[in-house]
This record gives sequence, structure tokens and C-alpha cells, in this order.
Amino acid sequence: MAWTTATNRILQWTFEMFGQGRSDANSCRAGDYDFYLVALIEGRDDTGALAALDISGVSGAGGSMAVVLISPEGTRYTKTLSLRSGGTDGLAHYLVASGDLEEVGRWEIYAEIDWDGSSKTTSQMGSLHVEGAGYRGPEKKNDLAFHAPDFNINVARGVVRGHSAVTRYGRNEDIDSGDGNTADVWSTGGTRAYLSSAETMSIVSSSANDDGAPAGTGAHEVHIEGLNSSFNEIDEVVTLNGTGAVTTSHSYLRVDRAYVGSVGSGGVNAGAITIDPSSSGSGSRQGTIEAEYGETQISHYTIPNGKYGFVTMCQVGAGHTSGNITRTLRFRMFTREQGESWRIRRGASITMHGASVTPDIAVYIPDRLDPKTDIRWTARSTASDTIAYVTYNLILVDADLVNDDT
Repeated sequence: MAWTTATNRILQWTFEMFGQGRSDANSCRAGDYDFYLVALIEGRDDTGALAALDISGVSGAGGSMAVVLISPEGTRYTKTLSLRSGGTDGLAHYLVASGDLEEVGRWEIYAEIDWDGSSKTTSQMGSLHVEGAGYRGPEKKNDLAFHAPDFNINVARGVVRGHSAVTRYGRNEDIDSGDGNTADVWSTGGTRAYLSSAETMSIVSSSANDDGAPAGTGAHEVHIEGLNSSFNEIDEVVTLNGTGAVTTSHSYLRVDRAYVGSVGSGGVNAGAITIDPSSSGSGSRQGTIEAEYGETQISHYTIPNGKYGFVTMCQVGAGHTSGNITRTLRFRMFTREQGESWRIRRGASITMHGASVTPDIAVYIPDRLDPKTDIRWTARSTASDTIAYVTYNLILVDADLVNDDT
């Protein structure tokens, strides 16, 4: 193909709205211009399938499209995207001008779309390696370039391709004594029920003040994150209706986390917000946002489809609500691969004499957890009214990087 016009000279990224992980990496030379940065805008439907989004009507609806470039020094440049063809194919582009790409090093790039002047979404990050004296972009598929000296910081920043960070915190305020009283570490209490099929969720508060329309003084909306029937990641925002139940648009096989978004003058949710499967009901409750806590406290997590999980840190803690006596609390971390049995992976025991304690569990070699693996923490105490806490970190890595030895 002859490069007769700038239209033929392109660097292209595939950008997923609300996407996880990293987009593509491309390279050019410092000072290059008169070529196109092309963005393919994609999104997922209710089944988790990925497809190009129709962006043909964005301008007509009063919206706008942009590609955001972040230089190696952290300066942000917003460049307007134009439709590359009709827009139904999800393609838009920006013509690079002289002076745009002078700074040598790794640039970050992502797409930002204001669909109608009031609804804005952004994609995951991609990278553009601007090469010059003393710098070349990575040549191998899984070669990584960092800005910060700490690998975990870069994962948390989202600048390590195919890697993402997950932190889970669980809390159970009522672990009672006896061998028969082992409970999961989550704020709902008791043992969590795992759903065998995906269901929509019914979300309701114990307070009428947690209402988004009309706006109350408490929580207005809840963000919910989880997995669909194929174990693909899904999420949505639900506008609350006080003590009236609201049903999610998506069907969830797993609910990993929920948290309060916009709020009224109270600054946090006024009541307890519960998340129940629409068919199975409260007996299969999937999460609770306790009053004034703003987020679920769930130690359960499931590794998404297409990812591997690596547990890098664990910390357990204990306290009590009554009875300043000596007590021992035993923690266990279990995992279950799809279709297999639960099995113990880590454990710890804490003996406390009144004061709260929070020791770490040493993790010298991270646990590797396969896609679709469930994680569950339990606790058992020798005295009633014991509080159990669990915090742990994971790094999720795209399956193609784990299985690639290039």
C-alpha cells in the first residue's frame, strides 16, 4: 500500500469503555506528525460480549469525543476526535500536528466520550512509546516500562500492560464461640450462599433518606461490581429508591463489591443497603453496605474469566464487642476452582488479651489462582462477640501474559 495521504498513516488502539487491564501499545519517533491516532471504541453487552459501539450520533446529541494524551512528565493533552468513517463502526481519529509529540518516553493514551453533553465515559489506558535518543519502546510483547520505581505502584496506576490491582477487605462483627460457629468474614454475617446461575439483584435501603430521585440526604446511587454467567466482569450504577427495591440491569453470578456513589448532605448512606438476588431472595444475600460505611465489607472474591490472580499480601485482625477476656480466633483462607472442592490455602490464629491485634500473614511466593476461582475467608472464635477482619491484595494478570513465555 502506498502512503499517499495521511489517512493511510495510522497508529490504532482498541479502547473498551469501562475496560479493565491495558489497551494496545504503539511506537513512533519524537517529532513525527501528519499521521492519525485511530481509536476503535468498544463496549460490552449484558452477556459480556465485546463489540464496536455506534458513535455516529454523538455530535448530533450535543456530545463530544476526545483522545487524552499524558506525557512522560504527566502533562495532559486533550485532542478532539473526528469520525473516521460513518461512526457505526466505532472508529474515530485525530490528526497529529507538528509539535504534538516532541517529548521522548512513554505516553499514556485513552479515549473519552461525552455521549450527549451530560453522560461521559472513559476507556482503559493504552500507551504510545515516543522514541528518541536514550529511549526505545519495548520490543517484546510482555516487556514492561515503568515510570515509578515500584512495580506494585505501577500496577495500581494501571500502567503495566495486562496487570491490575485488587484489594479486598472483609469484616464480621459477631463471631460467636464454639466449633459449630465458623462464619465467613463479611459484614452480612453467617455463611455466604454462592449462586448457581446469574440473577438480577434487588437493592434496597432501610432508610428512606437513601434516595436518588427525589434526592435524599443519604446515598443517591450504588455502584455494583461482579461477574456474569460467563465469569466476565460487569458493573453498573443503580439509583436508589429509599426503602423501595431497585432491580439491576445486569444479571450477576458473583457480586464482588458494591459502594455508594453520589450522596446528599449527610455525606454517606443513612441506612443499611442490602443486595439480594431477585429470585433467591434475602436467604441468598450477596452483600450489605452497613449504615454510614459506604461500601460492602466482603472478603469473598472470584477471579474473572481470562485472568489469573496472584495473592501478594494477607492481613487478619481481631477485636471484641464485649467480654474483655482471653480469646483465640482462627482464620482460614479457602479457594475453589470451578466444579471442584473448597481447599484451604492459608491460615492464622490470634490469641488476644483484651486489645485488638492485626498481624500480617507472610506471603513469600504469591498464590497463583486460575480463572473462575472463588476465594473465601472464614473465622472461628473461642469466645462470643468477637470481631474478625481480613484484608488481602491480589494482582490480576491477563491469561495471555501468564501463558506467554516470549
